Amino acid sequence: GNTGTLTGGATTTAGRIGQALSFDGVDDYVDVGTVSSLNGLSALSVSAWVKINTLEGGESNLRYIANQESGNGSTETPFILRLDTSNDDYEFYVGGSAYVSAVTANNSALKDMWQHVIGVYDGANVTIYLDGSQRASSAKTGGTGVDPGNPLRIGQISGAASRQWS
Repeated sequence: GNTGTLTGGATTTAGRIGQALSFDGVDDYVDVGTVSSLNGLSALSVSAWVKINTLEGGESNLRYIANQESGNGSTETPFILRLDTSNDDYEFYVGGSAYVSAVTANNSALKDMWQHVIGVYDGANVTIYLDGSQRASSAKTGGTGVDPGNPLRIGQISGAASRQWS
């Protein structure tokens, strides 16, 4: 397994099921370090219970749930699961030869309510589920991107401190 390090003052709080992490939207995140086992996968699932404190802000209106993104394009990015506050939607991207995404409908993100977001790549499709219902799917084949060493992060994208989860 991989163990993450709470960074910037992230704390635990009551969650939807058991304990949850609380992020202040400024500098809190979990750094899991480099996870080479995510490189070039033919299948991948990312799941999170999330509760949004604000539907505003974030650099380019983006708030990251979990990702291992290099910033150098799709070939170096295994996956991204994030919230776009400009449309209040959830987005799941899988890298590789090109980004392929599945995006929930606008206004599907709800403030102050627990929601279960799941991104799935099965080798043929990139699919996003919200609260147990499939919301979107896009065709994709080939492996995920191969990251050259950027960390897996929960609550923040590597290198963009203003895209924090809140």
